Amino acid sequence: MTHNYGGHMSYLMGNHSQYGWWYYFPIAFLVKTPLSILILTAVLICVSGYGLYVRFRHAKCMDAFRSIPLYSLMLLIPIAAYLGISMAGSINIGERHIIPIYPFLAVGIGSIATLNFKAAIARKAFAGFIALLIAYSFVSVIRI
Repeated sequence: MTHNYGGHMSYLMGNHSQYGWWYYFPIAFLVKTPLSILILTAVLICVSGYGLYVRFRHAKCMDAFRSIPLYSLMLLIPIAAYLGISMAGSINIGERHIIPIYPFLAVGIGSIATLNFKAAIARKAFAGFIALLIAYSFVSVIRI
């Protein structure tokens, strides 16, 4: 606790600070996470938000989003809680402090695959989108 109270010298976007910044970990997440994972995270947040809206507001609307298991929507809670706690600290010395969010994120992103689109064109478009992201990830890893 004394280490957190006293802070730790850190660097972010050309600035130095003894006590860090509240926005350090969101920026570290955006910079260090592969683009395909960021896109799928945005899809997860949108699908989860819309899925919760449909689940609690429109009982017969958009069955594809009602098919998302509620537990997969709840995976966003530990991610938000851990990021919130990390952002409250004054030790900003690397992304390794938020690594525990990635397993929750992976399971949440995997739950997107449970979407059950009735229209064939929607299923094909979604599968093509996922295939494109996988191909992009593969190419970006190979280039390194």
